[in-house]
Amino acid sequence: MEAVFSLPYSEYEAIIQIQRHFKKNDGFSVFVPTSRQEKRIDFIVLNTSNCKVLRFQVKGSRPFVPSKPNNGKREVFQYTFWFNNFIDRCEPNAADVYLLFGLYPTYDVSKNIKSKGQFWKSFVLAFTDPEMREFLDRVRTKKENKRDRFFYISFNDPSKIVVTRGMNDGLEISQHLLANKVPELVKQLHALP
Repeated sequence: MEAVFSLPYSEYEAIIQIQRHFKKNDGFSVFVPTSRQEKRIDFIVLNTSNCKVLRFQVKGSRPFVPSKPNNGKREVFQYTFWFNNFIDRCEPNAADVYLLFGLYPTYDVSKNIKSKGQFWKSFVLAFTDPEMREFLDRVRTKKENKRDRFFYISFNDPSKIVVTRGMNDGLEISQHLLANKVPELVKQLHALP
Protein backbone atom coordinates (compact mmCIF):
# COMPACT_ATOMS: atom_id res chain seq x y z
CA MET A 1 0.00 0.00 0.00
CA GLU A 2 1.28 3.44 -0.93
CA ALA A 3 1.08 6.17 1.70
CA VAL A 4 -0.85 9.34 0.89
CA PHE A 5 1.33 12.41 1.07
CA SER A 6 0.29 15.95 0.28
CA LEU A 7 1.78 19.43 0.27
CA PRO A 8 0.11 22.82 0.46
CA TYR A 9 -0.01 24.29 -3.04
CA SER A 10 2.21 27.22 -2.06
CA GLU A 11 5.00 24.84 -1.03
CA TYR A 12 4.50 22.60 -4.06
CA GLU A 13 4.70 25.49 -6.53
CA ALA A 14 7.64 27.09 -4.69
CA ILE A 15 9.51 23.79 -4.99
CA ILE A 16 8.71 23.62 -8.71
CA GLN A 17 10.17 27.11 -9.16
CA ILE A 18 13.22 26.26 -7.03
CA GLN A 19 13.85 23.15 -9.16
CA ARG A 20 13.97 25.32 -12.29
CA HIS A 21 17.07 26.99 -10.84
CA PHE A 22 18.57 24.14 -8.79
CA LYS A 23 18.59 21.24 -11.24
CA LYS A 24 19.38 17.60 -10.56
CA ASN A 25 21.88 17.59 -13.41
CA ASP A 26 23.79 20.34 -11.59
CA GLY A 27 24.00 18.25 -8.41
CA PHE A 28 21.04 19.63 -6.42
CA SER A 29 18.22 17.70 -4.76
CA VAL A 30 15.09 18.90 -2.97
CA PHE A 31 13.82 17.06 0.12
CA VAL A 32 10.51 17.52 1.95
CA PRO A 33 9.87 16.52 5.60
CA THR A 34 7.52 13.56 5.93
CA SER A 35 5.73 15.20 8.87
CA ARG A 36 3.37 18.08 8.06
CA GLN A 37 3.91 19.31 11.64
CA GLU A 38 7.63 19.90 11.06
CA LYS A 39 8.41 23.30 12.53
CA ARG A 40 10.46 25.91 10.74
CA ILE A 41 11.39 23.93 7.60
CA ASP A 42 9.11 23.27 4.63
CA PHE A 43 11.83 21.79 2.42
CA ILE A 44 15.58 21.70 1.92
CA VAL A 45 17.88 21.96 -1.09
CA LEU A 46 20.98 19.78 -0.92
CA ASN A 47 24.16 20.20 -2.94
CA THR A 48 24.98 16.51 -3.42
CA SER A 49 28.65 17.16 -4.19
CA ASN A 50 29.54 18.79 -0.86
CA CYS A 51 26.45 18.05 1.33
CA LYS A 52 25.71 21.76 1.86
CA VAL A 53 22.05 22.38 2.66
CA LEU A 54 19.72 25.37 2.54
CA ARG A 55 16.55 25.17 4.67
CA PHE A 56 13.47 26.89 3.20
CA GLN A 57 10.25 28.13 4.74
CA VAL A 58 7.32 29.21 2.53
CA LYS A 59 4.75 31.88 3.40
CA GLY A 60 1.86 32.08 0.95
CA SER A 61 -0.82 34.60 0.04
CA ARG A 62 -3.60 35.05 -2.47
CA PRO A 63 -4.25 38.38 -4.16
CA PHE A 64 -7.05 40.78 -3.51
CA VAL A 65 -8.28 43.28 -6.06
CA PRO A 66 -8.99 46.84 -4.91
CA SER A 67 -12.74 47.38 -4.58
CA LYS A 68 -12.57 51.18 -4.50
CA PRO A 69 -11.71 53.28 -7.53
CA ASN A 70 -8.50 55.27 -7.46
CA ASN A 71 -9.09 58.57 -5.67
CA GLY A 72 -5.81 59.99 -6.93
CA LYS A 73 -4.06 59.87 -3.55
CA ARG A 74 -1.97 56.80 -4.31
CA GLU A 75 -1.28 54.33 -7.05
CA VAL A 76 -3.73 51.45 -7.32
CA PHE A 77 -2.11 48.15 -8.22
CA GLN A 78 -3.71 45.32 -10.12
CA TYR A 79 -2.42 42.72 -7.64
CA THR A 80 -1.97 43.10 -3.89
CA PHE A 81 -1.01 40.31 -1.50
CA TRP A 82 -1.55 40.30 2.27
CA PHE A 83 1.03 38.61 4.50
CA ASN A 84 1.12 38.27 8.28
CA ASN A 85 4.05 39.89 10.04
CA PHE A 86 5.51 36.78 11.68
CA ILE A 87 8.40 38.59 13.42
CA ASP A 88 7.42 37.10 16.81
CA ARG A 89 7.69 33.57 15.41
CA CYS A 90 10.76 34.23 13.24
CA GLU A 91 13.53 32.61 15.28
CA PRO A 92 17.12 33.34 14.24
CA ASN A 93 18.66 30.51 12.20
CA ALA A 94 15.43 28.50 12.12
CA ALA A 95 15.49 28.58 8.30
CA ASP A 96 18.15 29.79 5.87
CA VAL A 97 15.74 31.20 3.28
CA TYR A 98 12.17 32.49 3.51
CA LEU A 99 10.04 32.42 0.39
CA LEU A 100 7.02 34.69 0.01
CA PHE A 101 4.71 33.03 -2.51
CA GLY A 102 1.73 34.52 -4.33
CA LEU A 103 -0.70 33.00 -6.83
CA TYR A 104 -2.78 35.29 -9.01
CA PRO A 105 -5.15 35.04 -12.00
CA THR A 106 -4.03 36.61 -15.28
CA TYR A 107 -7.59 37.38 -16.45
CA ASP A 108 -6.97 36.17 -20.00
CA VAL A 109 -10.53 35.90 -21.33
CA SER A 110 -9.37 33.85 -24.32
CA LYS A 111 -8.32 31.00 -21.98
CA ASN A 112 -10.20 28.91 -19.45
CA ILE A 113 -9.44 28.02 -15.86
CA LYS A 114 -8.00 24.63 -16.83
CA SER A 115 -5.22 26.37 -18.77
CA LYS A 116 -2.90 26.48 -15.77
CA GLY A 117 0.02 28.09 -17.54
CA GLN A 118 -2.23 30.66 -19.17
CA PHE A 119 -4.76 31.51 -16.47
CA TRP A 120 -2.74 31.39 -13.25
CA LYS A 121 0.69 32.79 -12.50
CA SER A 122 2.78 32.89 -9.38
CA PHE A 123 5.74 34.77 -8.01
CA VAL A 124 8.30 33.92 -5.36
CA LEU A 125 10.32 36.38 -3.32
CA ALA A 126 13.38 35.03 -1.50
CA PHE A 127 14.88 36.50 1.68
CA THR A 128 17.81 35.13 3.63
CA ASP A 129 17.19 34.67 7.35
CA PRO A 130 18.81 38.00 8.38
CA GLU A 131 17.08 39.85 5.52
CA MET A 132 13.67 38.48 6.52
CA ARG A 133 14.06 39.39 10.19
CA GLU A 134 15.25 42.90 9.27
CA PHE A 135 12.37 43.33 6.82
CA LEU A 136 9.73 42.15 9.33
CA ASP A 137 11.18 44.38 12.04
CA ARG A 138 10.68 47.39 9.73
CA VAL A 139 6.95 46.65 9.19
CA ARG A 140 5.28 49.53 11.05
CA THR A 141 1.99 51.41 11.14
CA LYS A 142 2.02 54.83 9.46
CA LYS A 143 0.49 56.96 12.19
CA GLU A 144 1.93 55.55 15.40
CA ASN A 145 5.04 53.81 14.04
CA LYS A 146 4.14 50.66 15.99
CA ARG A 147 4.78 47.15 14.75
CA ASP A 148 2.10 46.31 12.19
CA ARG A 149 0.48 42.86 12.18
CA PHE A 150 0.38 42.70 8.38
CA PHE A 151 2.17 43.89 5.30
CA TYR A 152 1.05 44.14 1.68
CA ILE A 153 3.11 43.72 -1.42
CA SER A 154 1.73 44.92 -4.73
CA PHE A 155 2.47 45.07 -8.43
CA ASN A 156 1.04 45.61 -11.86
CA ASP A 157 3.97 43.81 -13.49
CA PRO A 158 5.73 41.13 -11.40
CA SER A 159 9.13 42.51 -12.38
CA LYS A 160 8.51 45.54 -10.10
CA ILE A 161 7.18 44.65 -6.65
CA VAL A 162 6.65 47.21 -3.89
CA VAL A 163 5.55 47.14 -0.25
CA THR A 164 2.25 49.04 0.01
CA ARG A 165 1.42 48.50 3.66
CA GLY A 166 3.78 48.29 6.57
CA MET A 167 6.52 50.62 5.35
CA ASN A 168 6.12 54.35 4.85
CA ASP A 169 8.57 54.60 2.00
CA GLY A 170 6.82 52.20 -0.45
CA LEU A 171 9.97 50.11 -0.56
CA GLU A 172 10.66 48.34 -3.86
CA ILE A 173 11.67 44.73 -3.20
CA SER A 174 12.07 43.40 -6.76
CA GLN A 175 15.67 42.46 -5.95
CA HIS A 176 14.18 39.66 -3.83
CA LEU A 177 12.49 37.93 -6.76
CA LEU A 178 13.70 34.34 -6.76
CA ALA A 179 15.43 34.65 -10.14
CA ASN A 180 17.43 37.63 -8.80
CA LYS A 181 18.45 35.78 -5.60
CA VAL A 182 19.52 32.50 -7.22
CA PRO A 183 23.21 33.45 -7.73
CA GLU A 184 23.55 34.30 -4.02
CA LEU A 185 21.84 31.05 -2.96
CA VAL A 186 23.96 28.95 -5.34
CA LYS A 187 27.05 30.60 -3.89
CA GLN A 188 25.95 29.58 -0.39
CA LEU A 189 25.46 25.99 -1.53
CA HIS A 190 28.96 25.93 -3.03
CA ALA A 191 30.69 27.66 -0.10
CA LEU A 192 33.48 25.80 1.66
CA PRO A 193 32.90 24.94 5.33
